[in-house]
Amino acid sequence: MWNARRWLGRTRTSLKAAEPVDPAFENGADSRLPILWIVLSGIALIAVITVGAAFMADDFRERALSGSTRELENTVLLVTRHFDQSFEDVLQSESRLAARLGIEDMTSPDDFRERMTGSEIHALLSTEVRHSIRTDEIFLFDVDGKPINTSEDGPTPAFEVFQHDYFRFNTAPTFAAPQFNQALKQWTTLLARRLTNADGVFLGAIVERMPPLRFEKFFNSVSLGDGASITLAYRDGEVLARFPHLDRMIGTNVAQSGMFHHVVSGAGPATARMISPVDGEDRLAAARLMRDFPIIVIASKTTASAVADWH
Repeated sequence: MWNARRWLGRTRTSLKAAEPVDPAFENGADSRLPILWIVLSGIALIAVITVGAAFMADDFRERALSGSTRELENTVLLVTRHFDQSFEDVLQSESRLAARLGIEDMTSPDDFRERMTGSEIHALLSTEVRHSIRTDEIFLFDVDGKPINTSEDGPTPAFEVFQHDYFRFNTAPTFAAPQFNQALKQWTTLLARRLTNADGVFLGAIVERMPPLRFEKFFNSVSLGDGASITLAYRDGEVLARFPHLDRMIGTNVAQSGMFHHVVSGAGPATARMISPVDGEDRLAAARLMRDFPIIVIASKTTASAVADWH
């Protein structure tokens, strides 16, 4: 009996000695190593995804800005072509009006002055304006720059335009220029045709007035979305019209920008990203000079609006 117990005790001891030892208990550091690698790999993957997303977001943002810049370039191209044609239509109507008035047959400035004053000529000018969709007034000026007849009712206004450069020095047959209308207290765009007889003697000018509203109505039809504006400016920087309309902007000078100088110099259309002097916003802008007239069209849009769809 005693021998059996001793044999069983030795057997249990040998069995315990033969049992394998758990590695977790044998080496705690080795057991945590796979978990650490999993954690580090996860962190690295998150970092790669974050950096990649940032690069993609930046790329999408730049694409949105580039797309808006192209839209602005196309807009100024459309607007300049539209007003090139509109101005040409006005000047052609002035040419037809000059033929109806018999300008080439007049012998002298005095003859022109005498024949152009009167109710019949006034009625003819008024009819011309009523049939026009592009002008509000027509004036006839004599060689001294004094108005001798108009399409407007009432007495002929007593003001002179001889002091303006466009009348004193411009020898081109047609020209466009800004003028501040004292009666209306606003800037207007004047489209004029010099009148000469068959011998080339200068007699006076036909002048048509186009107020800012004429331009701004068309600007409103060009959909550029929120944060956008379209400006019409003379080559010396005077703002002739703007949409959205701002009274304080009409007649102010915007010639200080490098983009404006680039276009005026004849270097071609220009685009830029700049801080607007009007509202202090970061803006994309495009500008183009009209083909036949010294007038520049500028379209701009805030960068916030440009990337709004991307957001």
